[in-house]
Formats: sequence, C-alpha cells, structure tokens
Amino acid sequence: MGTFDKNGFDSLAPSGNAQIPPSQFPVDHSMSNPSLPFSRQLYKLLCDRFHLPKATLGMLAYHTTTSSAPHFQVHSLASEGTVEGTKQSNNTADKISVYAFSSFHSSRKLIKAFLGITMKCRGSDLVGMKASVSVSHCRTTNITNALLFSHSPKQTAYIGDAVAGIAQLATHPAVIPTLLCNFHLDLLSRKLETTWNTLFDVEASSGQSGILLVTSTGLMPTGNCNDPNLSKKAIGAAQLAIAWETYAQSDFEFIAFINEFVASYDADPGTIQAQQTQVLKEYLSLVSQRGTMLLHGARHLRARAEVQASTVCCQ
Repeated sequence: MGTFDKNGFDSLAPSGNAQIPPSQFPVDHSMSNPSLPFSRQLYKLLCDRFHLPKATLGMLAYHTTTSSAPHFQVHSLASEGTVEGTKQSNNTADKISVYAFSSFHSSRKLIKAFLGITMKCRGSDLVGMKASVSVSHCRTTNITNALLFSHSPKQTAYIGDAVAGIAQLATHPAVIPTLLCNFHLDLLSRKLETTWNTLFDVEASSGQSGILLVTSTGLMPTGNCNDPNLSKKAIGAAQLAIAWETYAQSDFEFIAFINEFVASYDADPGTIQAQQTQVLKEYLSLVSQRGTMLLHGARHLRARAEVQASTVCCQ
C-alpha cells in the first residue's frame, strides 16, 4: 500500500533480510495462485485510507485465478476523503508481495480531486511475471497512492527499488504502470532471444534452409538430422513464437493506453506535474519504440519457426 509526494516516499515492504537487487528484472517461474493476504475488513480499510478505486477488488481477484485478464483503466474517484498514516502489516502471505509506498506522516490530510488507475499485466508463468497495481492520485496535492501486487517477492523488491530510484517522478500516476510495461518487455526480450537460439539450432541441424549460421566460435555445424528431438524442438519454437507475439502485442497496446492517459493529463506549465509529464512522455516514447521492435521481432520469429517446423515434420 502506499503514497508518493514531493518529499519522496516511504516503503512498507515485507520484512526480511536485505539483499543486493539484481542488475536485471528477475524472471520468476515459481509463481502460484495463493490466497490473498487481506481480509475483507482490511481490504476496505486500505481502500478507504488510500482512496483506491473500487475496481481494486477485481485486481485482487485476478491473483487468485489462472486467468490473465489484462486491462488498463482510468477511474474518476470521489472529490474528497480522508487519509491516515500507514502502519506496517504482518499479514503478508508468503507467495504475494505487498508494497506500501507512503509519505503520509501526519495523522490526517484532506484529499480532493482524485483520479484512479487499475492495471493488470498480461500475467503468465510462461513469461515469468504476474503483477497488477491500483493507483489513486490527487491533482490538488500531487500525492499518489499505489497498491502493488506480485507473486514474486524478488520482482516486487526490484520494482520498489526502481521507484525509489526515480522518486522525483514517482508522484505521477502513470509511473508504476509504465515501469511494469517496461519490465515485462525485459522478460519477453530474453524469452525471444532464447527461442531464437533454439530455432537456429534446429535450422543448423536440419541443414535444409541453406543458410549458414555464424556464431562467435565460427560456422555452426549443419545436417545433424539424426537428432530425435529435432521435430519437437521445431514445434516447440513455433508454439513459443506464437505466445511471444501475443504478449508483445499486448504490451504494445498497454503502452498505447498509458500514452493516451499521459497525453490527457493536463498540468500547468512550469509546475512539477508538467515537468514529470514531459519526462514521462520522452520515456514512454523509448518504451514504445522498444515494444514496436519487439513485436516485429516476435512476428519474424513466428513466421520463420512455422516454416522450419513444417519442413522438419514433413521429413
């Protein structure tokens, strides 16, 4: 649970031994569908105190089912409410990480002009990421609350560190959704590279394409058609390529949704909100280019893998 303001942010994170974060967003295939760490009473308390969208309940249900149900939605929230300081909860489940980003230190503040965002990533054990976030943002005070869920404590910690590293931008309501998209692209890019390597191995082993593949150690040997797993590798590469294209398309659409929201986020010139929006637009432009190139790469991989799979299986 949590909040950002101009003074930075606090993080109410799951307790545990501090560890040096990895240099790359960590892939995690050990995810499961555990019970939520909230009782109904605690859920209501969190939503009331942090003025979260009512659609947060649907976001939580997503973490107890196998359905990916991705979405990005902007909500108009009530015009005012109250928020109290946060306290760390010991009810965090082992398999779900809950972060509270908060800079509320006074007992009560009056909040006005709220908007909200709920976002569910295209969750998949295949990619190794399943995360969602519920955000509320006050235009008057420029305070942002974010409730982030992930089935991977390592990934949740990485996201928390990333937000801390850009604390000056963190009050913008689109920051965490943008980071989630970029991190999903990180994982997908690595999956694409692995599948390309598998396909290259199939092409070289079959010796049917006539294309010489050059690696750092020289030409790859070709014509080893006696590999009993050759057809399995070819079909597997084609199946994965279809999945990666689907996920890349989903990421690309998420980026478009976030871009649309950021473009509609009006801010007075010279204000911190205007500066944040400009920086975020530039960053989203880079993420969008990356998503476009990844989508093209996934389509190329799928087409090439399908040709190879049909050729090998017809032997």
